[in-house]
Amino acid sequence: MPSPEPDVVSPEISICIPTFNGSVFLRQALTPLLDSDPERVEIVVSDHGSTDGTRAVIHDAVGSRVRLLPGALSREHGAGANWMRAVNAARGRFVKILCQDDVVTTALIYEQADRLQRNPSAAFCFSPVDVISSSGRALLRRRRLGRDLSGETDLVMALARYGTNPIGEPVGVMFRREAIPTELELTEHFMLDLELYLEGLKYGPAVFLDAPGAGFRVSGSSWSRSLERRQVPEAQSMINRRLISQGMPPLSLVGRLRIRVGAFARRLLSWVGARC
Repeated sequence: MPSPEPDVVSPEISICIPTFNGSVFLRQALTPLLDSDPERVEIVVSDHGSTDGTRAVIHDAVGSRVRLLPGALSREHGAGANWMRAVNAARGRFVKILCQDDVVTTALIYEQADRLQRNPSAAFCFSPVDVISSSGRALLRRRRLGRDLSGETDLVMALARYGTNPIGEPVGVMFRREAIPTELELTEHFMLDLELYLEGLKYGPAVFLDAPGAGFRVSGSSWSRSLERRQVPEAQSMINRRLISQGMPPLSLVGRLRIRVGAFARRLLSWVGARC
């Protein structure tokens, strides 16, 4: 983990925002964060070589609270490298990865940090996620698992049962910084978040906090929308690898069908979200 900068008091919480051509919704992601306690929360942005107005939006906020990492990650590196660049620059004890389309309240940020404070062995804390439209309208709340996780095997078993990510998107998750290895290379595409959760559970358990405040935006411009065609084969491949590594049989026909149904539901939500 990088050492804190000289004469800078390390904050408790780092909100890490990896960006790429996110000017449409980035300002909405940043605005609630600017009201957080600057002594407790830092905002770190790593840009992936945006060619739209993303960097202009970031520069508008830099003077107030945002720490934009110098330079930009070249496009030859994947999205996972940009996530890790932001995380490795974090100075806080707790880290939340906030995708550029999403929104999170300061109330949830503080609640999750407090929950991790009270559970020193926990790798991360996760909460329900509200799916919101391009205009910010709430479409549904995804609670999915709704319980603590004891470790990596517990999550793998839940994967086999649900056929999809039972924790939800990163906007609903806060990590203990040391639960994410500095040298970690995220190699998945659509399943980056799940790869990160599985890695974190090698450090310790995960605690569930049933509290609102996390919003995952579905729209025509969202990054997950652009990966729709890869969702089913990548999900099946990753889940099967994890099951086999835990000595479990690969996905059943029912499990494979659940993945396809989940992918269809995400496409439907994206269609609705872009029109609301």
